[in-house]
Amino acid sequence: MLRTAVGTDPKAYAEPYGVTDPAGVARLNEQKWDFLAQYKIQADNIYRSVYENTPPTVAELRATEQREGGLRQFNIWYFDPRLFKLDQPDTWNAQADALFDHIQPYVDQYRAAGLIDKAYLHCCDESRDEYFALIRAVLTRFKARFPDIPVLTTAIDDTMGTRSGLDELVDWWVRDVPWYSKEVLDRRHAAGREGWWYLHAGVHNPYPNLLMGYDPGQLRTLLGPMSYQSKVDGFLYYRVDRWYNHPVLADGPLSTWDPRTWNNVAGDGSLFYPGPNGPMPSIRLQNFRDGMEDYNLLTVLRTAVDHAPPGTDPRILGHWPATCCPAPPWSPTSATTSATLPGTGAGDNRSPARPNGCAMRSVPIFAALAFRRVAPWHPATEPPQKPVGGPRRPLLLFRKPCERTRRWYP
Repeated sequence: MLRTAVGTDPKAYAEPYGVTDPAGVARLNEQKWDFLAQYKIQADNIYRSVYENTPPTVAELRATEQREGGLRQFNIWYFDPRLFKLDQPDTWNAQADALFDHIQPYVDQYRAAGLIDKAYLHCCDESRDEYFALIRAVLTRFKARFPDIPVLTTAIDDTMGTRSGLDELVDWWVRDVPWYSKEVLDRRHAAGREGWWYLHAGVHNPYPNLLMGYDPGQLRTLLGPMSYQSKVDGFLYYRVDRWYNHPVLADGPLSTWDPRTWNNVAGDGSLFYPGPNGPMPSIRLQNFRDGMEDYNLLTVLRTAVDHAPPGTDPRILGHWPATCCPAPPWSPTSATTSATLPGTGAGDNRSPARPNGCAMRSVPIFAALAFRRVAPWHPATEPPQKPVGGPRRPLLLFRKPCERTRRWYP
């Protein structure tokens, strides 16, 4: 499964319900994470030190393990270089040690519980060149003390560490979608490190985004075939519940609920809604899940092709990449970037190449391999046959919002 990392403000989710006591806020947020787990979003908080006072407890992580999707990784803490005195380098070590002393007891608990292999540290959100010397000093000290804990960052270095000198200190580097560079990703993968991408309010058409007013199918395409074909390792989004000063959404589809969640941007940092009976999904959230499932299907299909039984029609093995994940790249026309994003099979992501088609065209090939069909057969010349029994999850990719009984909002 594609890695994901998200941010949350526990108090923001509880605000529309008028709940402020810590126990009530915690109870509501457990409900939120139970809900989001159904949409492939795991309980986590990349801005833990901003919105929470302590790292997660072992009990909280065990609860995440029991939800759908389980526990894939979790952020211990957020290191913000802006809180350091940039012009006083002689104070950096002491301030870094104070940060590390704060998380040390929790790290010890994670080791004892066998969870340390899923922990990471988030640092330096969109930090620029003036902070790189400070970041190098603090992360060098962090790696000396916690060598087995990965570091994730969205620091702005388009070379993912080569220019800033942070390459070996950052395990998971995240840059925004317009940045995409196959060469940089290949270099990081060769070194055993990861490269992710993320979206934010500054990413505009023709690029995909999670904001309202964008075709939600673009999000499915980004998280599914684009992420798979681009070989990115994860997707990050800064918030899921940003709706400060908003009430519960209790009226019908022609709602008066203000969708603007950051300045005049509608839907920024808000992937679902505070409904009268708990969280309500958006169409964007549905497409988030569908994209994650498409990615999973492509991964499973790749494994099935790699382990195809002897005698499998070779045309099936050679046909699947072009059928399920079209290779022609999407080349944005923006003068601000020369990036090339593969995986849509279209000249403009505002008209993605039938995002559902990636999954739908995968099914007959997957079925042929799963049921060991070795008779002459080719998906381009023979209509797909409905599988009987066997793998069922791919068929769940074709849900449509109209098939659900509850209300839907963008």
